[in-house]
Amino acid sequence: MKYLGNAHKILLRAVDDVHTIPEQRNYAKIIPIAQSSGTGKSKTVDEAATERILFPMCLREEIGSQYFGA
Repeated sequence: MKYLGNAHKILLRAVDDVHTIPEQRNYAKIIPIAQSSGTGKSKTVDEAATERILFPMCLREEIGSQYFGA
């Protein structure tokens, strides 16, 4: 399925902005993405990976198989 929108460009701009913050003011170069299930987080990160080297991670507790997206 073709990716629609430009959210990946906004994400890449945010990554670039984080890299401009001096190390003394930036404890970790981390950009959390927190949205509801099914809003396209993974697709946005995957699309950003077509332009940059990227190691995506999904950190969450086990929620069980009865929930959407599990």
